[in-house]
Amino acid sequence: KPIYVQYLRWVGQVLQGNLGYSRLYRRPVISILPDRLVNTLVLTSLSLLVSVLIAIPIGVYSALKQYSWTDYSLSIFSFVGISLPVFWSGLLLILLFSVTLEWLPPGGHYSLEPGATLLAKIRYLVLPVMVLSLFSTASWMRYMRSSILEVIQQSFVMTARAKGLKERVVLLRHALR
Repeated sequence: KPIYVQYLRWVGQVLQGNLGYSRLYRRPVISILPDRLVNTLVLTSLSLLVSVLIAIPIGVYSALKQYSWTDYSLSIFSFVGISLPVFWSGLLLILLFSVTLEWLPPGGHYSLEPGATLLAKIRYLVLPVMVLSLFSTASWMRYMRSSILEVIQQSFVMTARAKGLKERVVLLRHALR
């Protein structure tokens, strides 16, 4: 059959819930998806959490230290993190932490050792979480920096400072909202 007919037939099957048969696992693809979906959700949730926990404080600190060497170095880090493709940074981190230092496993998603502990399983998440968090941390850090720089010039923040509130209280109660 022509390629467009094959494609339309495939789309029709997908819409009916038939995703085909995996030759590698010798099972229907739909039966493989739940296991893979759990792994994907764990990985993306952890990388999101790490990104937020790192990006917000660093972005705020960079904004408060505007035009300092710290701000410049954090900005360079964020531009590098945004500019590097994820697959390239992944390869570099695998080369560093798995091949050179031998601290982390280069791939996989669980320990093959019998009776592996939770810590052994977490080792398999460290490298992928680092790679996925790098880009989002860098971009959120830039976003937080620019947002804080914009907010601290607003009149309500200046009013809070004029009332004599401590800088920490002004930042936490007014600017970060």
